Amino acid sequence: MEALERFSFDRSFARAPNHPSGLECAVRFCVPSDVGEGYEDGYATEDNCLLTTKQLKVVNDFQETEPGVGRLVFLFHLSGSRVVEIPGLTRHTLNVPCFVAYYHPSGVSKVNLWSRGGWDTGVTIGFDGDDPPPAVSDALPEVVRNIHLSIEDDPKFTWFQSPLSPEMARVAGSVISPNIHPSLLREYISAKSRELLLLGLDSLLNAHTIRPESPDAIRQKIEIAKRILDENTRDKITVEMLAEELGMAPASLSRHFTEAYKRTIQEYAAESRMTKAVHLLVSTKMPMKQIAYEVGYSHVSNFCLAFKRRFGTTARRVRLEGKGAVLD
Repeated sequence: MEALERFSFDRSFARAPNHPSGLECAVRFCVPSDVGEGYEDGYATEDNCLLTTKQLKVVNDFQETEPGVGRLVFLFHLSGSRVVEIPGLTRHTLNVPCFVAYYHPSGVSKVNLWSRGGWDTGVTIGFDGDDPPPAVSDALPEVVRNIHLSIEDDPKFTWFQSPLSPEMARVAGSVISPNIHPSLLREYISAKSRELLLLGLDSLLNAHTIRPESPDAIRQKIEIAKRILDENTRDKITVEMLAEELGMAPASLSRHFTEAYKRTIQEYAAESRMTKAVHLLVSTKMPMKQIAYEVGYSHVSNFCLAFKRRFGTTARRVRLEGKGAVLD
C-alpha cells in the first residue's frame, strides 16, 4: 500500500472514508465543493504501480500542488483542460486528447491548475523508475533515451507528449467507467493498468522511428483531428497546430481531411462552432455573450454577424423560436 500512502500525502482534495468499490487497494479524493465537483480515484496495482482516474468539473479557478516522489508517470488525457506547471521551470497546457510521459523527481513540486467553467478527464499510471513493473523493465533504458532523461544523473522534470491514440482512449475510458462484475474489479484494473503501460511504452519507443503510415493509421488521425475541432470550439485551431499535434505534414493533413469530410479544416471548424452555438441557443439559457465565447468569439457582435451570415437568420430569433437551424 506504499503507493496509496504516497498518493494520499499532503492532498488539498478531501479523502472519502471509503472507496465506493469497497476495494482495500483503492482510495477516493473529492474536489472541494467551493471550487467544483468530481473526484480522483487511486488504485494500487500489483507491480507497485499507482493508477489514478480523474473526473473533475470546475466551478471556480483552483490549483493543487503535488509533491514529487521520484516516479515515472504516464498520463492519458482524454478531455478537458488543465495546466501543469513546475514553478520557475516549465509549464504545459493540456487542452486536447494526448499521451504524456514525464519523470517527477523527489523534492520537486508540480502544480495542477484548472480554470473556471472547465473540466478534466484522464488516467495516470505512476511507478518507481528504479523498481519498474515487469512490463516496463526491459524497455526502460530505451524509454529513458527517448524522453531524454537519466533518472540517476539528471533528475530534472522532463516531458514527452504525443497524440492520444484511439486504442489509448478506449482502454483509459474502460478504466474510468469499468463495465465489470465487482468481484473482478481488482483484477480488471490491474489488467488495464498493464495494457496502458504497454501502449505508453509503444508510443515512447516509436517516437523517433519514421515509418510509412497505413491507411488505417491516417484515418485514425483524421478522426482525432475532427474530435479536437469538435471539443475545442473556443480556440482558433490552425492546420499547423493540428499537424504538429498529430505528427503529420500540414499539406497531407489538409488533403486527407478534405477527402474524408468533403470540406476543409477551416470550413469544418466554422461549422462545428456554429452547430454548437445553435445547440446552446435552443437548449440552454446561457447569455449570448457566453455563447459567443464558447464558440470562439471575443465580441458578441462579431458572433451575431457570423451566425446570420451562416444561417440567414439571427441568433436571437433562433433562441426565441426554439428552432435549430439546419446546416447546408
